[in-house]
Amino acid sequence: MDKKTILTLNGLDGIGLIIPCQSGVIISHQCGGLACCEYKIEGVYLPIEDSFYFNKITPEIILDKLYNYFGCTDGSVWDGRCWNGITKNDADFIDSLFENTYFEKCIWVNRKKRRQSMEACVHVLYKKNIDYLINNNFKTNEAILVWLNSD
Repeated sequence: MDKKTILTLNGLDGIGLIIPCQSGVIISHQCGGLACCEYKIEGVYLPIEDSFYFNKITPEIILDKLYNYFGCTDGSVWDGRCWNGITKNDADFIDSLFENTYFEKCIWVNRKKRRQSMEACVHVLYKKNIDYLINNNFKTNEAILVWLNSD
C-alpha cells in the first residue's frame, strides 16, 4: 500500500485553489470557522497570487472581505459559524469578489455544491482555458477555494 504525502494548509497565507486529482498528495485544510472542521482531499494546491490582479484588487483585499463576511468580527454575516453549507447570497458575495480581477468570469461558486461548502472551503468551478491553469490535464473544472480559517 502506497503512503501518500500530506500537505497541511493550516496557517495558509492568502487564498488559493485545491484542484482534486490523483497527485499522491492529500491536502488537509482546517475550515468551518469555530467548528474547526478538517477537510481532506487528494489533489494539488494552486495559490492565487498578486500578479494575477488588477484595478487595485489584491488577494489580500479579497481575503479581508472574506474574513469580515464569514469570520468572528463585528458586523459579520456568519460570525465564525458557517460550517453547514453556504446560502445563495453567500455564493453571490464570493462571486462578486472576483469582479474586476484577472479571474472575473473564470472562477465562480459551484451552486450544486453549496451544501458541501463552508467558511474557508468553498466548492467552485473554473474556466479551464485561463492562462493561470494553461495546458493542465485535470479531468474536471471543479476546485475548492480556500483561505485561512477564522477560528
